[in-house]
This record gives sequence, C-alpha cells and structure tokens, in this order.
Amino acid sequence: MAVSPASGPDRGVRRRRLPVVAGFAQFGGFAVLAVLWFTRGVWWPAPPADLPGLFDFPSAYIGDSLLLPVAVALMLLGAGRLPRARRDRMVAAVFATVAGLLAAGVQFLWLADDHPRGNWTFPQPHRFNVAGVWHAGYFSVTAAGLMLALVLFGYRTSAALRSGERGAVLAVLRGAGPSVVLSCLLAYVVLVARDSSASTFASRSSLLSLGVAVAVFVVFTVAVLRRSIGLLAPHLVLAVFAATAVTVAVDAPWSGDRTQILGEVSSGLVGVGIGLLTLVPGRGKALEAEEYLRYRPHPVQMPLVGGILATLLPALWVHASAGVAGSKWLEAGFWVLCYLVAVVVVCGSVVRGTRLLWVRQATDVMVVSLLFCVIGLVALTVPRWRQASDAAPLSSLLVAIVISALLFPILKIRMHIEIRDEQGPPDDESGSFGLAGAAKTSATATVGMLLVFGLAGVVSLLGFTLAAAVDRKYVADSGMMPQAWRLLGAGAALISVAVVLLRFKSRRPAKPFRFAAAVLTVAWPIIVVAVAGVHEVAPVAWVAVAGGGLLALWSANTMVNNVGTLRGTRVDGPLWATVAAVVVSGVVSGFFAASMALAADSSHVYTWFAGISTAAGLLGVHGAMSVAAGHLVAVGHGGTRHGMTHNLIQDAILVLLLYVIVLVIPATTLLHLPPSLGFWARFVATFAIVGPFLTYFLGPYKWQLETNLGHVRREIASRSEIKAQTMSAVGRQRGTLRRNRVILLAARGKLSGPPQHRFLRILHAHVRNQNGISNALLGVSLVGFLVLLGGQTTAALAYLRGDQDLKPRG
Repeated sequence: MAVSPASGPDRGVRRRRLPVVAGFAQFGGFAVLAVLWFTRGVWWPAPPADLPGLFDFPSAYIGDSLLLPVAVALMLLGAGRLPRARRDRMVAAVFATVAGLLAAGVQFLWLADDHPRGNWTFPQPHRFNVAGVWHAGYFSVTAAGLMLALVLFGYRTSAALRSGERGAVLAVLRGAGPSVVLSCLLAYVVLVARDSSASTFASRSSLLSLGVAVAVFVVFTVAVLRRSIGLLAPHLVLAVFAATAVTVAVDAPWSGDRTQILGEVSSGLVGVGIGLLTLVPGRGKALEAEEYLRYRPHPVQMPLVGGILATLLPALWVHASAGVAGSKWLEAGFWVLCYLVAVVVVCGSVVRGTRLLWVRQATDVMVVSLLFCVIGLVALTVPRWRQASDAAPLSSLLVAIVISALLFPILKIRMHIEIRDEQGPPDDESGSFGLAGAAKTSATATVGMLLVFGLAGVVSLLGFTLAAAVDRKYVADSGMMPQAWRLLGAGAALISVAVVLLRFKSRRPAKPFRFAAAVLTVAWPIIVVAVAGVHEVAPVAWVAVAGGGLLALWSANTMVNNVGTLRGTRVDGPLWATVAAVVVSGVVSGFFAASMALAADSSHVYTWFAGISTAAGLLGVHGAMSVAAGHLVAVGHGGTRHGMTHNLIQDAILVLLLYVIVLVIPATTLLHLPPSLGFWARFVATFAIVGPFLTYFLGPYKWQLETNLGHVRREIASRSEIKAQTMSAVGRQRGTLRRNRVILLAARGKLSGPPQHRFLRILHAHVRNQNGISNALLGVSLVGFLVLLGGQTTAALAYLRGDQDLKPRG
C-alpha cells in the first residue's frame, strides 16, 4: 500500500522543529551558566564579592539568553522555507567547525592575558574556574551554531537566486524574520562591544574578533544578495533602532522610586500601544477601512516594533527624569525630543508608502503619548511645590480632566470606526458573520491599542495623583508578597501546560483534553491557597470577598456564553465543569488580589507598585487560564464577528482593568493610610486621594456601558431575520432573572426561534450581565461609586433598572 505524502501542516511542524530545538539548545547553555551563578556558594565556597558577576554583562544576560537563540532559530526557520541546495549542510557544517575553532582561539587569547579584567568565570590570570570552562565551551558551540544557521540560510538564498527561484527568497526577505534577526545580531554586537571596553589584551582581542566577525557578515551578505541587497534596508533601519533601544536601556539610570516606576511603566505601555497603532486604520475619512492596507506594515513586524518602543521609550523617559531631578531642563528637553522622534520614526520605518498620510492620521495618538511622558516628568517635580501650594489636589483633578479631554475623544473615534467597519452582511458562501483577513487584524489591533492606551493613562495619572496627595502621612511600606514570584511562576507553568495540550488537541481531538480544562483551571486557586495561605487583611477583607464573588460571576458569564451559547452549542458536562473551575478561580484570585497581594496584614503593607503589580499578576493568570481553558473545552465553530479568542481575551483584559482601577487601587490607598485615623477618616482620605484619579475613569466607563448596548442594537439591525420579533423578545428579558433564564435555556439547547434570533437574545443577556456586574463592582468599591454619582446621579443605577433600552436613536 502506498504511503501518502505528509500533509502541509505536518511538513510545517517538522520544518519548525529544528529551529525550536536549536533555539532552546542555545538558551540551555546560558541556563546552565545561570544555575552556576546562583549556586556559586556551593561549588565555589569563597567567591570574591568585588568580581563582576553574570548580571554585570548585558551581552550575557540579554544576548546569550534571548538575542542569540532567537536569531539562530529564525535563520534556521528561514532556511527551511527555501529550496534545498546541493551540499548545503556539508558547507554549513564546515564553516561552523571553523567558527567554533576560532571562538576557542579567542578563549586562549583571554587566558594568555597577564592582566585581564577579572570576572566571576575568570577570577585570576591564566585560569578558568568551573563556570569559566563551561562558558568557554558554550562560547565555541554558540559561535558554531550561529555560523551554521547563517551559512545554511545564505547558501540556500544564493542558490535560489542563481537558479531563478527569486520568489521564494523575496517571500522570506519581505517578511518580519530578517528584521528580528538583524535586530538581535546588531544589538548583541553593541552589547559585546560595551562589555569589552576595558583596555586589556583580553578585551582588545574580543573587540578584534567581533570586528572581524561583523566584517565577514557584511561581505558574506553582500556576496549572497548582490543586487537584492536593497531588500535589507528597512530591516536594517529597525535593527539600528533595536540596538539603540538596548544600549540606551542598559545605560539608563533606573530607579525604584514609586513615581519613577509608574512613569517607566506608562512609557512602556505607550510603546506597545504605538506598535499596535501601525495596524490601525486612519480616523475619519482620511483612510477608509480597506485603504489602510496601502501603508499597513507586515502584521508580524508589529511585535518587534512594540518591543523596540517598549524598551526604548521607558529608557528615554528615565534619562529625561534624571535631567528633571537635577533641574537640567535643557538635557531633559533633549530626551523628551528623542522620545517623540522615536515614536514617529520607528513606526514610520515600517509603514509601507504614504508615510505622511499615516503620520497625519496618527498625530493625535502621538500627542497623547507625549502628554503621558510629560505628566510623568511633572509628577517628579510635585514634591518641590506641593507643600508650598494648596493647589496640589486640584492639580491632580486638572490633570485627570486634561487626559480625559484629549484621550477619550481619540478612543471614541477609533472605536466608532472599528464598530462601523465590523457591521456587514454574512458571508455568501459560509453564512458566517465573522470578520476575516484585514478586517479582523485591524479590529483586534484597534481594541488592543485602546485598552493599552487607556491603561497607560491610568498608570500615568496614578503616578501624578500619589505624588500630589498633600499632607498624607502614609504608613511605612516595604517589600512585596514573599510568595509572589513562586505564584506567578506556577501560573505561567499552568498556562504553558494548557498551551501544550491545546497543540495536541488541535491535532488529535479527544474528550480528555476538554476535561483537562477544568483540572488545570482549578489547580490555580489550589496553588494560590497552598502557597500563600488565607488570612484576613483588615479593613479590606469584605471588599476582597465581594470583589472575588463578582469576578467569579463575570468569569462564569464569559465562559458560558463565549465558549458555549454564543457559538450555538449546548453547555455539556466538560464545559459546566470548566465554568465551576473558573468560578472558584475567580473567587480566590479576586480575594487575594484585593487583600493579601497588597499587605501581609494591616500593620505590614507592601509597596504601592509591588502590591498593585502583584494583584494585576494574579488577575492576569486567572484571565489567561480562563482563555486557555475556554479553548481547551470548546467544540465547533461560529459565533460572534470577532471569534472566541478575541472575545475571551477582551473580557479578561476588561475585567482586569476594572478590578484594578475600582478595587485594588482604592484598597491599597486605604491600607497605606495610618490605622490610627479610624476607618471612616481613612475612607474619606482615600476618596480625596483617588477621587481625581477615578474622575479619568468616569467618562470611558459610562461610554463603555452604552457601547455594549449599542453593539446589541447594531447586531439586531444587521443580523436579525425578524427584527420586530427580536426587539420584542429582547425587550421582555431586561430583568436579571429573565435574561439569565434565557442563557440557561440556551445552555440546555432549549431556546426557541431562528438561529440569529437565539443568538441576539443570548448576546443581549450576556452584555446586560456584564454591565450589571461592572456596576456592582463600583458599588463594592464605594469610592468609585461615589465618583460616578458625582458625575451623574443616576448613571450607576440606570443599567440595573433597565432605563437604557435598545430602541433606535433618532
């Protein structure tokens, strides 16, 4: 019997296997070195304290751990996409052997130096210790692996160009892979040059060998590509920015001050948001939905752009903050200018054509990103004038108003465009209403950018608010939850296991994989309780209990509807088990995030940043587990326009933001106020401190509630088979019990009516539940509830009472 050739996906898996193995092998060498560093007191009983260690050399802890493994893996992946060439592996092996021997020669030159700059692997002249011996071997193997990947890719590229298979080469070189590879290699070269700056024979030999390697690489690349060398120009521009980002970040004067940390985090989020902006269609009529494909970069390049900016912008902000702290205003202005230039030029380098058009439509977002930068810098100056001025609390309110006035319209414009573009008839062939292709990419990028920029505004304003809180004698705080890293590491491990199981499920669907979703999800709260224990943190324990319960309801509503009813499937045993698991996870994660992540007890409060970030991490693991579990337990296809993945991720991020803003931040503020004030005095002070901060949240919150109902209204207009019947049915299910009865009937497969009629009734119930849970979280917060009442007396109760209906607006 003839054996059929391997299918396309199987060939793709085999093609990716070697790069993955090679990348992990490269990383494994550094991992052993890291183990030796952390256990140096065992195999090296008396290491000198003054010797530079592993984390004094960025070329090691950044280059060896990340840059080189990624570069090797991607070059091998690119080589796998090119046609095989005659004797290509043998030629690559020969060059790899030569490179390994030359690298070993460099190690001998280090040993020959009579006066080297010692380090923890090379503590005295002419002798390596155990770690030094391992590093020498690892250095040689790394050089050989890098040369093997480079020559294999280059040899196949040259052969393809000579044989007339230019299309395969162009497909590789026009992707994002070359940008990442060149970025990794150039950043590594810069870091090695930085670490080898000492005036010793060993360092000079390192610089000489590095220069020779760079020259060989350039000559080899030119010889391989010849007239096609121009294809590397845009990749090289990104590589230069990547190397600049790494260099500036390594040499930046990082600080652990609260205001500094919040400014750095805000700048990092801005970098991610600007990266997403490159995939977002223009505002207004400047660019229609399809026109933006003329300038949109390759979607795979976006993570690289976001990574560069998320590294470069915080580093530039830190340099600017050093100028502000030292009252060196010209220096600070220079770094702020660099900040703005980086935002414009890095994105402009990947936009394909019509760059000026893209800059014009993105100017508003760039201005807001610069505003966040400036707000963080101004917050550093607050301690100089807040005691001499009664305007400090008012200044926080004014900053909140400014951010809302500039950012909120931008978010509304982009969201309205995304909403406009997603409305459309079903696909003629499949009958599906789901988005696909460019529309799906732009919608996902738009929503992601809005969420990231909203969070950046939260962090920026929080830094200013805490700095401007006049005469608040906060209790002394210290440290973070001792078990935090173990908990987050265990959560990351659970998520990794779920991803692996998803991979197996996609290839061999089986029922045990579906039940594994519940097991993995419920393992998270068990780990949290087992590692951290359970104890009360007065006086926020009741807030934490109520918040955990509401988070559980939100998670259950998300799981039942996005994985089951909205996709037209019944909720069976495995899915009900997963729903129960996310409920338990929500209760535990919400309780710990609003209490024990913030303080050990009322007399031992963790630092602001440590508490809030730990709480966000716990909620993030819960959300990620919910997303992974939803995919593991899901069956079938179909559903909403954006698909299950988008919906699960969006709901997880929304509830994380909501929980952190309305519960975690007020709770940690309350805990930081002296218990001697009494509860009500602390509560009033908390309201005074975070009230201006939550004012920023008021407009987007109410708008989001209205947008949710508007989404249902628009879906009825475009999807309903019998609009009058659907509107009537939806109008009758606005009560909490009625709408959840609809969901229960749909979960059991007993909801009557045409398919789209059922879908729209479920969607309305799902959205109403989310709005109700959101308002309940505000009620639990009290602080947020009072802020919302201050903005509009009936706003917080409107959606619970059902005052907002779905009638079309004139």
